[in-house]
Amino acid sequence: MLELAASDWTAISPSCLFFRDFEGLPKQAPFDLDLLCDAAEWDSLLRHVHKLSEQDGLLCFHRKADSSVYILLLDLAGPPDARRHCFIEIRPDLAIPAKQFAVQPAAQVSILPATVPRASAAGLPVPVPSWHCAFLMLQALRKARPDRYIAALDAFALATREAALHILADLGFEPDAVRRWLADPKPLPRRTSSPAPAWRDRIAMLCVKYLFFLPILSYEFFSLHGPDGVGKTTTCREMEALFTGLPIGLYMFHHSEGWKHGRRRPRETAAAAPRQVAAPLAAAGSAESSQTGQAAGPLHRVLRAIYRLLPEGLQDLWVWNSHFINYNRNFSRFLYRYRGKGEILFSDRYLYDVRIKYIVETPKPKWLVRAYYKLHCGLIPPPSYAYILTDDPAAIASRKNELTASQIEKFIGAIRIALQQHGVAAEEIAIAGRSPQAVAIDIATRLFRRMDARVIEYTKAYMTHLESMGGERG
Repeated sequence: MLELAASDWTAISPSCLFFRDFEGLPKQAPFDLDLLCDAAEWDSLLRHVHKLSEQDGLLCFHRKADSSVYILLLDLAGPPDARRHCFIEIRPDLAIPAKQFAVQPAAQVSILPATVPRASAAGLPVPVPSWHCAFLMLQALRKARPDRYIAALDAFALATREAALHILADLGFEPDAVRRWLADPKPLPRRTSSPAPAWRDRIAMLCVKYLFFLPILSYEFFSLHGPDGVGKTTTCREMEALFTGLPIGLYMFHHSEGWKHGRRRPRETAAAAPRQVAAPLAAAGSAESSQTGQAAGPLHRVLRAIYRLLPEGLQDLWVWNSHFINYNRNFSRFLYRYRGKGEILFSDRYLYDVRIKYIVETPKPKWLVRAYYKLHCGLIPPPSYAYILTDDPAAIASRKNELTASQIEKFIGAIRIALQQHGVAAEEIAIAGRSPQAVAIDIATRLFRRMDARVIEYTKAYMTHLESMGGERG
């Protein structure tokens, strides 16, 4: 990304102004950089950024609207301890409604690029110290945590702080009011209660709870497939490491553990993990009590007694019916609960893999089990897109003695057909002779390119989610 920083930005966009140098660029930068730039120069700036990104092998995404442009640059192959992203928000001016401030200025504060002087004539434009200090005051006023800016303000000389106050006065602020507020800063109040959900959200929650088998809601998540021993778990670990430090989240989970145990990744805390859900009834009718360590209640004892009186065929029906209903219902709830947080949901295996493995490794599969697998594979939400890891069957069998080479070959063919039957587009990724990191980068690159401009929406949602959780964005 050094090519971008070394560009002659004045020639590319004469009005371009980086608004966030005061937050510690380039070593301690937040996820996003704010630019002020005349709208007439947006297209030329976008073309230049895309050209440099292609030359340097970076992934570049943008979304352009009437009042803003968002650009995301990703360097997936860069060193893990280096900055491998740049998220830029461009606006023609900085317009801040007065209601966001504890100190009430004029109706609106508007800072245009041409208004701010520059300390250097070439390279990245940097505000002079008085404007640097003024920006910090603006941030302290509009942020819910002014304490992070007060110490930086104290580092400026008194004359610089006074000059910054005069700048704010020209923008409509009262210097005396700002002085009093900075002497005793108080966080701005945050909304504590959420508005009542709209009728669509109420219906959606009803469907998730009771009508999970109807394709009323659409969920975006991706899945990884392949026989045991092909390298799915290793690839998933590399994917986790790849997303560390990026301004977009990755929620990698095992297809069953995602809703059973909440196997969140290192960035997440235990408090943010999905809650433990009840296990389905097992053959003896006491799986839930054995997993939780509690004695079975009266209802479970009655159900267990009824279960023992049933013939073998009905016992199979009982077990598989309760298992699949719990699986589908809880997985749908899991997807619904973690939507809209800016995290790409990525499943290690899926119910399709379980069904195929059962058929491939069982000499005489029970017709009832096969029927239930087929039924619930059709009911559960399909992935938005899938990736199949492939390798020589003999090589896979030598790494993990779960299936024979012939069974592995059948598995790979069957998973292709299963994904087609459920309308899931998929790509095959050969891993022969490639490192797990290279495979992970390949998958992530394909994934981002397929999402295209939606990556910007995920990035914005993820940063908003981190802020709502009190997380740092630097």
